Amino acid sequence: MNKDIQPFSLQPDIIHVWVFSLVEPDFEYPMWVQSLSEEERDRSKQYKFEIDRLRFVARRGLLRQLLAKYCGTAPGEIVYKTNQFGKLSLPSKSICFNLSASQNKIAIAFTPQNEVGVDIEKVHSLPELSCIAETRFSSVESARLFTLAPEKQLDGFYHVWTQKEAFVKARGEGLSLPLDNFSVEVDPDVPGGIQTIKGGVEEVSAWKMYTKVSEPGWRLAVCVQAEFEQDVHLYMPASVDFI
Repeated sequence: MNKDIQPFSLQPDIIHVWVFSLVEPDFEYPMWVQSLSEEERDRSKQYKFEIDRLRFVARRGLLRQLLAKYCGTAPGEIVYKTNQFGKLSLPSKSICFNLSASQNKIAIAFTPQNEVGVDIEKVHSLPELSCIAETRFSSVESARLFTLAPEKQLDGFYHVWTQKEAFVKARGEGLSLPLDNFSVEVDPDVPGGIQTIKGGVEEVSAWKMYTKVSEPGWRLAVCVQAEFEQDVHLYMPASVDFI
């Protein structure tokens, strides 16, 4: 992954991934609110806590700003199509995208034509790690996780989790696709990759997985439906004013 190319110009076999750190709590730019659709504004008001409302506005506002740059239009003119599982798309534009958020981090991935999914997670202590792994991971992943040295298991957990989330999101099926129906790389020191898909051996080669420690304490995974390897360009602007 690198940052040494010009943004806002997508090319085949290239994935752009943007990661933003939002300063809390004062990160609501008026332009974000103004660019949202009426449905998005109504949805933002349904959050119980102000910090969650602000984060939603930031996610959708930044997404609209970036899409406007890529598509050559105004942020407020972006019209989404939403599938039955909640995945957003632009039916009138040849661009695919996906968004993930964790605490004050936002990650957004863009490709010119391939379905893509992204997930970013804060690596933090997880008392229920064993229970989640045993119930949500495949039997192969769960067994492999607990063969890792104890000090690597937390990183291994998030290595698996981000990959699984990215794959499910790329497929656009939500949790209708059981997380134990496929297996990914478990060792956090090894690049991510889909190992098996239950009932779809031939489908494994149709998906490419890319993993990254975007910064200490954070795990990032990007999954794309593609026949050939992709070049992933990672952008981490110091400020949203970069856009």
